[in-house]
Amino acid sequence: MSFRDIPIDDLELSVRSANALKGAGYTTLGSLQDLFEKPKTEVIKTLKHFGAKSYWEVYDSGPAQEGRPLPDRGMGSA
Repeated sequence: MSFRDIPIDDLELSVRSANALKGAGYTTLGSLQDLFEKPKTEVIKTLKHFGAKSYWEVYDSGPAQEGRPLPDRGMGSA
């Protein structure tokens, strides 16, 4: 199994974050990496029940940030 095929269930995310991602069709680490190519505000706006706290929880889980510069940590729009 490649890195991109690992299920997001392996990340130990909160129920809210995991459900928001799964509900939007993001089920693997590869799909998370694709999601985090987008600006933070776009990610938050496009996912139902997924705000800044969920964004940073997933981002800090590691796979989403693999090889990417750290974005601004401000909780407002960015």
